[in-house]
This record gives sequence, structure tokens and C-alpha cells, in this order.
Amino acid sequence: MDHYQYDPESKNDNNSNNSNNSNNNNYNNNENTPERKDKIATASLVCGILVIPGTFTLWFGIIFGISAIALAIISRLNTGKFNGRAAAGITLGIVFVILSFMMYYFALKMLSNPDLLDFLNKYMESMK
Repeated sequence: MDHYQYDPESKNDNNSNNSNNSNNNNYNNNENTPERKDKIATASLVCGILVIPGTFTLWFGIIFGISAIALAIISRLNTGKFNGRAAAGITLGIVFVILSFMMYYFALKMLSNPDLLDFLNKYMESMK
């Protein structure tokens, strides 16, 4: 059994004038290959989607949001441009990180109010 190993440096030994043979064996031809998918941009979009429900858990919203922003920036550095997935990931990340910080701030402000704490204690006692 003969084993064929492709060598892009070798020339065609046949002296045929077949025009179909001219560029068909070149596996490194980048002209007709589809654009490769950027997995980091996809990960940024996934983190951007996960930040939406994570916003209501406070810390997960911040973690997923910062991850989405960082992955979109890394994708931009690797490819030289923001593609649609990275742009969506960074947009969702920025919006929901700001929203998470606002919710965290308002939660701390509300819980530091003594009148609100008294109201919550009375409400909890009335539930018994």
C-alpha cells in the first residue's frame, strides 16, 4: 500500500497541459476559504447573554459583564475589528455592568435606611 504525503513545495512532475490541475491541490489557498469563526467573540456574546439574568443576582452580573467586555476586547485585538458577536457582547456587558452596579448601590442605600429596616422587621413579624 502506497502512502501519499502532500508536499506543497513539490512541483507537478506530469507534463500534461490540464488546466484543472493548476491550483486544485493547493490546500493553503486563502482566496476561496470562508472566514474562520472567532470563538472568542462567540464567548463574549454568550457572556453578554448570561449577564442579563445575572444582573438580578448582583455578583454574577458583574462577573459575566466584565468577562463579556474583556473577551470582546481580546477578540478585537486578535482580529483587528469588532465583528457582530463581539460588538453585541461588549454592548450587553457595558449596559448590564452599569445596571448591576446601580442595583448594588440602591440595595445598599435601601438597607442602610433604619426606617426601611423597621418596616421590614414589622412585616416579617406580621407574617408569623
